[in-house]
Amino acid sequence: MGPLAAFEYKGRLLALVASMIDFPQVLQEDMIATYAHTTVGSYRGFNRAMTFGRTPGP
Repeated sequence: MGPLAAFEYKGRLLALVASMIDFPQVLQEDMIATYAHTTVGSYRGFNRAMTFGRTPGP
């Protein structure tokens, strides 16, 4: 495994998360919001924490 292998893996993982933000069901469920940040400007992120009805919390 070369020195960039971990970065390449994380890059693919990041690409999967980024594509999930525009997934139709995610948008329909209003799971993503746009936030303002003083340094990076605006960005999109999760609107609320995910919960699973039959799974106990931490």
